[in-house]
Amino acid sequence: MHTGPSGKKKKISIRFVPNKTATAKIISHEGKDLYPLYVRIVFNRRNTRFPYIYDVRRLHLIFTDEVAREFYAVNSDDIILYALNPREVEADFAEYRKQLIEIIDYEYKTLGERQAVIGIYSRLLKYNAPLLKVLKEEASEELLDFLEDKLTMKQFKAIQEWEQNRIRLNPKTAHPDDPIALAEYLRQEAQISELPLNIRQTIYSLFILVDFEESNPQSKFTLYNWLIESSLQESLVSYQDQHLGLLEEASSIANTAVMPVKDVVNVLQQVAIRVVDRMYKNIYTS
Repeated sequence: MHTGPSGKKKKISIRFVPNKTATAKIISHEGKDLYPLYVRIVFNRRNTRFPYIYDVRRLHLIFTDEVAREFYAVNSDDIILYALNPREVEADFAEYRKQLIEIIDYEYKTLGERQAVIGIYSRLLKYNAPLLKVLKEEASEELLDFLEDKLTMKQFKAIQEWEQNRIRLNPKTAHPDDPIALAEYLRQEAQISELPLNIRQTIYSLFILVDFEESNPQSKFTLYNWLIESSLQESLVSYQDQHLGLLEEASSIANTAVMPVKDVVNVLQQVAIRVVDRMYKNIYTS
């Protein structure tokens, strides 16, 4: 049961099922028909389903018999690669299911009736994307929108050319969306330092997060970790308390006053929420 903003309880059902629809692809193996394994979700009077990916890196699908007791990894050429231990599949799906439930629970608490299970597979991938990547993308979008409105076409084109050269010169290390690098360029080369306060505070907060992540090279922080697991936000607060010199450096980079440590978390939280909002806009406009 899951409670939304109104306090109402909602049931959720998540299970895997053989996809035996008329359009489903069927593979014959040892006299049996095998069907693609799908995840089926029912929540808040809505339902969706999508292929269950067992090995995300290799994009192996799972095919199963009609009662979902035998499982086989299948590649993109519909070739059976190997049989899977049913217990391993069940254990893998348990983690998969747990994360989906927590994402739906988070979205329903924050979005209420706007929450949709439709499109949740693409959102699941986004939730599991690197945290810095998705936050930088969102912050860059906001910064570029501001610059496009403020600058002449010639000035904006010069910024685009600088961005292309930055990536071309450092193809392996340069992130295609880096509002921190762009802000530094604007301040030093374009003499544009009067960015809106909210953008400067975002750059300040991202600078702190970059340093925090670099100090934890073994950790792989994701959007899911940030929004749903509060321990990450608490760790970032503690990190700032222990590295006060970093705050002065962030202040210089962003051209803004030193921010209270909890305000940094709040700013990053707002950027993360906008990432979720953008995912929902994609649902309604696609």
